[in-house]
Amino acid sequence: MKKAIVQPSCLSSTTIENLKDTYPSVEEAQKPLWELLVAAMGSQHADMWNGMDRANLLLYYELLSDLISNIYNSNS
Repeated sequence: MKKAIVQPSCLSSTTIENLKDTYPSVEEAQKPLWELLVAAMGSQHADMWNGMDRANLLLYYELLSDLISNIYNSNS
């Protein structure tokens, strides 16, 4: 039996369709996210961040990456 997927109202099917139309695979959707992280960590602004700020940015990346994976794996 397949588990029912409860989708938050803010994550409409149109939003998911737009994401998948723009980025047909999970890898394509995650690549810009990774590039943003690399750019942020390599920028001069990163020099002003303390260890906690950097850890929070990495956590944010991991959570968004997991969300993207779940969208692609749950809504085929």
